[in-house]
Amino acid sequence: MRRVPLWIVATILVALLPRDALAEPLRAFATSTLGNGNLASWPEVAATDLVGLDAADGICRAHALAAALDAPERYVAWLSDRDSDAYCRVLGLAGKKADRCGEADLPTKAGPWFRTDGTPFAATIAEMTQANVVYAPLDVDEFGLLIAFPLESFSATDARGAFDTEFGADVDCQQWTSESADQFATLGWNFTSSEGWTQAHSGAACSATRRLMCLERGTASTPKVAPSGRREAFVTSVDVTGNLGGLAGADATCATLASAAGLYRPDTFKALLASSTAHLDATARFAFDGPWFRRDGLLFAHDKAELASGIVTLPLNVTEQGEYIGFAGAPTGANIDGSPREDGDCAGWTSAVGTSPAALINGVQGPARGWFDAAGVRCGPRPPREPPLKLMCLADVDVMFHAEFD
Repeated sequence: MRRVPLWIVATILVALLPRDALAEPLRAFATSTLGNGNLASWPEVAATDLVGLDAADGICRAHALAAALDAPERYVAWLSDRDSDAYCRVLGLAGKKADRCGEADLPTKAGPWFRTDGTPFAATIAEMTQANVVYAPLDVDEFGLLIAFPLESFSATDARGAFDTEFGADVDCQQWTSESADQFATLGWNFTSSEGWTQAHSGAACSATRRLMCLERGTASTPKVAPSGRREAFVTSVDVTGNLGGLAGADATCATLASAAGLYRPDTFKALLASSTAHLDATARFAFDGPWFRRDGLLFAHDKAELASGIVTLPLNVTEQGEYIGFAGAPTGANIDGSPREDGDCAGWTSAVGTSPAALINGVQGPARGWFDAAGVRCGPRPPREPPLKLMCLADVDVMFHAEFD
């Protein structure tokens, strides 16, 4: 009998090992190409007999192969239809999450994922669909390059990883076989983290062209992020209005929360606010330049120039307590470059009347790549169905690596 070379046996055994035994990072990306809701019409699978969700997975695998990613056959689209939930599909299963994906118990072993540029994207599937732990927007393609507009992907998936029925039971382009302008599919936003990445609470006609989001199946090691002990930034765990007691009152709120959380030099934390009343740019209030890191150790922004560039590295979606938050806005009073917007500072941050430009807590840019002024918010209390308002707080301290000085 002919002997099989040992290197072939070893290769086969390694391939059969579970993903966590290999401890290799799982990857996630948004497709570099666009297509309509009839997924079989996308060029990547047009020559195959794949349709619906199978076509979606074929598209993802074609992109992973083109980018020379490991094990392209392991990639699936983060996409649901009326019969199968994305949550189950990422686990290599079918069916509905409510039915435990056909298992005796709801499976939870999948993730975490890194974007193809090496940035941590999301935690385990259980955490990302229950505890809101999403580190970064999925705004890079299979090659690790930032995607351009449109920054939206077909999803039909809610924040729990299940089929999105917010607008009805037929938001999947007839199970991803229709390109009709009269039919509709729900979307995820590629410029946000938190639930917005999968459930944008908006949609597009099936005739419109959008991206797909692709995740690698399996389990891997926990993301290794930068250590704490750097110049820090956080979003407040408490809600605010435009009546902050002026800039001094806003800074006091930041300092108080930083002190309660045991942060280094809590007295140096300032609110990231511009003021037309005081004729101050948002970044001019800081004596020291970045970089600033979130409480989870991930880089938020490199420097003041980046803050004023219209797009930041990662969203500031982590509180002083290290918790990840959902949809929220942060008043800034600023134009895209951080300069004060005329009459946009809620009367010097002393009034609950009027409106203000705001940043999206879970976003890195606005629709026009204007992070500082991505949204407009009212200075007063928020109605029940509107996202809360927070403050963004940044340390203004000359010591960046301070752990060894404690």
